[in-house]
Amino acid sequence: MLEWDWRFGKSPKFTNSIEAKLSWAMVDINFEVEKGQIISGKVWSDALVPDLIDLINEKLYNKTYDMDGIRQLCKEVKEEPGHFKHTDETRAHIDEFEEWLVNAI
Repeated sequence: MLEWDWRFGKSPKFTNSIEAKLSWAMVDINFEVEKGQIISGKVWSDALVPDLIDLINEKLYNKTYDMDGIRQLCKEVKEEPGHFKHTDETRAHIDEFEEWLVNAI
């Protein structure tokens, strides 16, 4: 925790916007980060699975702005019961989203 605290916990408040064309959709994400935590953000997408994007938006807040936080976000999305029907295809979408986002931030 000491290393994370030194690298991120003392960082100034900032915003970041990133986008990518994934195999299943164009995705655009805006983050507002303070002390290494995502305090607000929004995902926009032309995905044909809008419930997936809605769920990502619900789970985005209060995650650390690092690889572990993004992995936690995607894990929570995959494990969310009843929000929408998880299929092999949507799980693949989440995996691709996770891989891209971990590398993008």
